[in-house]
This record gives sequence, C-alpha cells and structure tokens, in this order.
Amino acid sequence: MATAQNSSNDTEGRRAPATRLPLTRRHWNILGVIALLASVFALGVAWAVSSPVGGSPDDDYHLASIWCTPPLSESGCETGYTEEDTYGPVVPETIASNRVACYAFHGESSAACVYNLSDERTAVTDRWDDGNYPWGYYQFHHHFIAHDTHRAALTMRIINWGIAVLLLGGIAALMPSFLRRGYVVAMAAAWTPMGIYFIASNNPSSWAFSGVLAFAAGLWSAANSEGWRRWSLMGGAAIGALLACTSRADAAFFLFVVSAALIFAVRWRRDRWPEGVLALLASIIGILIMRSTSVASNTLVSTDTPNMSAIQALAANLHALPQFFAGFYGYRWGPGWMDVPYDGFVSTIGLLIAGAIIIAGVRSWSWRKAMASLMLAGAMAGVPILLGVLQRFNNVISYQPRYMMPLLAVLFFFMLTMDRRERTITRPQVGMLAVFLGTLNFYAIFTLLLRYTHGSASSNTLNLSKEASWWWESAPIGPSAVCLIASFAFIVALTIALLLTREEVSDSASPRD
Repeated sequence: MATAQNSSNDTEGRRAPATRLPLTRRHWNILGVIALLASVFALGVAWAVSSPVGGSPDDDYHLASIWCTPPLSESGCETGYTEEDTYGPVVPETIASNRVACYAFHGESSAACVYNLSDERTAVTDRWDDGNYPWGYYQFHHHFIAHDTHRAALTMRIINWGIAVLLLGGIAALMPSFLRRGYVVAMAAAWTPMGIYFIASNNPSSWAFSGVLAFAAGLWSAANSEGWRRWSLMGGAAIGALLACTSRADAAFFLFVVSAALIFAVRWRRDRWPEGVLALLASIIGILIMRSTSVASNTLVSTDTPNMSAIQALAANLHALPQFFAGFYGYRWGPGWMDVPYDGFVSTIGLLIAGAIIIAGVRSWSWRKAMASLMLAGAMAGVPILLGVLQRFNNVISYQPRYMMPLLAVLFFFMLTMDRRERTITRPQVGMLAVFLGTLNFYAIFTLLLRYTHGSASSNTLNLSKEASWWWESAPIGPSAVCLIASFAFIVALTIALLLTREEVSDSASPRD
C-alpha cells in the first residue's frame, strides 16, 4: 500500500513540472500579434472618432455619393433644387453640402454648429459624384447607410481601417522576414499622421492608401517568395489593385507607376511570369479607369497669371516643390478642410523622419534601386509639375499632396528593402525613430481634437474634455481619453511591430536573385 502511494506521489511529482512549462518564442510571437492587432485597431478607432461627420476634405461630396450612389437617376433618391437653384439629390440634412461643413475653413472655431443639424430633416445637396470617381467605393459603403448618419459615418470609417489592417497585416505575415522591418518602418514614417487620418476617414483616399501599398508590397514580396506564400501574396496584391481601382482614378493610375518601378526592382526570370502578368493587367486596367474619369483634371484651378511661359511655369512649379512634399505631413494641407494647423511642429518633425528614412535607404545603392526610386519619386513630383507646365500655371502650389501620397510609403518600402547589405536601421536609430513618431502622433491627434472641440484659437487648453463645445452624443469617453488612447496605442503598436520584426544578423541579406 505504501509502495503504491509512493509510486503515485512520484508520478505526480514527475507530472507537475509539465504544467509549468515556460512560453516558447512562438507563443510570445502569437501573443505579440494579438496585442499588435488590438493596439492598431484602438489607434484607428481613436483617429476615426477625432473629427465630426464631414470632417475630412470634400466629405459632403463623398457622403452624399454614398447615400445616393451614381448614377443619380438609378439611386432611388429624390431630387430637387437648392436655395441657389442648383440641382441635386435629397439627403439627410446632416450630410448636405450647405449644412455638414458649417465649420469648414473656420479652424479657429469648434464644430459645435453641427448640433443645429438633424437626421429628421432633409435637404438638397448640389455636391455628389456624377462620374468623376470609379465604381466601387460608394457602392460598397452604401450598404452601411442608416437613419443615424453619425453612427453610419463612424461605422464606415472603422470598416475602412479594418480593411487596411487585415489586408496589410496579412501581407506582412506572409512576406519574407527580411522585408518586414522595412515594411513596418515605411508605413509608420509615411503615414504618421496624415495617412492614418485618411485611412480612418470616409474619404475614398482611404482605399487609395491601402490598395496601392498592398499592390506594391504584395508583388515585391511575391517575387521574393516561393510556394503557397507566393501565390497568397499575389492574391493580396490583386485585392490591393481592386481597392485602388475602385477608389480614385489617380490611385488606379498608380498601379502602372508601381509596375514600372517593379520592372527595375525585380530580377525577372521565366518562373516570374505570373507576377509580370498581374502587374501588366493591373496597369492596363488602371490606365483605362484613369482615362474614363475626370476627377484629377477637375481639381486643377489656376491661381496664377494665365500668361506664363513654359519656362516660367516650370520654374514656379519647381520652386513650390519643397512645400508640396511638406504637405505629405500636413504643411498648408492639414486635416479637415485644410483648417487644422499642422504647419510648424507636425510638418517639421514629419520631414525630419522622412529625411532619416531616405538617408537610411541610400546606404546601399544600385542601378535597379535608383531606377525604381526614380519611377516613384518622379511620379510624385512630375505629375503635378507636368500638369502645371501644360496649363501654364503654378499647379504644385495648389495641388493637394494627398493625391500623390499613396506612392510615398511604396517609395520608402522599396528604398529600405532593396539591395540591403546590413540591417535596415540600427537599434539606436529604431529608438530615436520611435520617439519621434510617438511624439508626432500625439501632437497631431491632440491638435486635431483641439480644433473640433474648442477651436484652434484655444491654444492654452490642455484638458480637451473640459468645456468642450463639440463631442459625440452619448460617447462613453471624452476627447482627452481618446487622445491618450491613441497615443498609448500608437506607442504599443509600434513597439510590438518593431520587436516582432527584429532583424537577426542572418536576415541582413538582399532579396534573392
């Protein structure tokens, strides 16, 4: 009996350690991915709720087009005439062009005027899509319209963010490990803060940002992969192309620009013909969509002397180019209706980060990398310059940088991942980059919230929730809490992403031949 009891005790003693096994690296990675997804989602939701309905550029136009999808005659919407005797569809008052943007261009004031609008009343809007945008984006989001326009608009913003997270995150999980660090750094450096703002908005630019990068990263990663991962990455690239082609005409054209860069980036072989076919088809479709719409040309408004010579127009556009690139970080073209002040701190820190990424990218160089970078940077600068020279005015000074901004993350991604000879960036550089990005994100979302809750003129306000003139009705938390959540979530997401993509010495190789 004693022997049996001793044997039982021995068995329990041998089994006990099995219940206390330490977590393996794989388990930690899984937990890290879960925490990363949660923090990224929280970041997007925080940015999505930081501006009222109609808060992003031309939101009255886009929301009306979502409610009454083109063509208007088949949308089922009633039509009428505005007080200015202009024709248009009947929509809820809260998204009508002459109502929703009551705070537009008045950055010194809050968005409190939206309290005067009601979903119970309708109004005629004279701003809606009449063939300027491709089919897809408006039709997709039409499924989420509701009587409560505020809830519907927020739902659409969160869906846009979710699409970006799932698509770009899936590509990150599938791509070769030596590309992941550059991928994360490229997105963070290119999209903080303006990219985050637009992706979590109702603007079709959301899909343009996500789709163009997914197409580029998916194809470039597929060209450096084998087996099922390769085909899955090509599938991700195809989904990205679909998003680009159904969002904006210029985003569809960017598929051709990215494909041109890939011609030089990829060392083409016979077994790489599927990537080539996908790039070719996407380019052809993108060009056809660009030619079938007129949104790009409709944004050109000459503000200078119309009698410029070609040389004068070229000089004027080149002179404005630095300001145009600064606009990627909000200079002169901040969030909202360009009435959220990102001049100064935000745009300056953003440019410092961009400069650091470019310097890190040119540590290794080749003719392939030079040509791929030239295709992308040349398109970003060349398209607005060419349009200005052809029409003999300073187009660059008035061309919104967000139209070309989807190519910025692609440029950074290629520069950081092509022809690598060593780590993408060193650990001290990673730490410095994280500090700059975290500070930039905090200041940017604080400024955005301040503009809508108090007005930009209230520069001495630190407690955003105190005496806020505007905020979402029945919201469980206030703007100060949203600002803190966005700041904390950004730091957590960036830290985890950098840890998960940490580079071993063996990972410091270039893409394979």
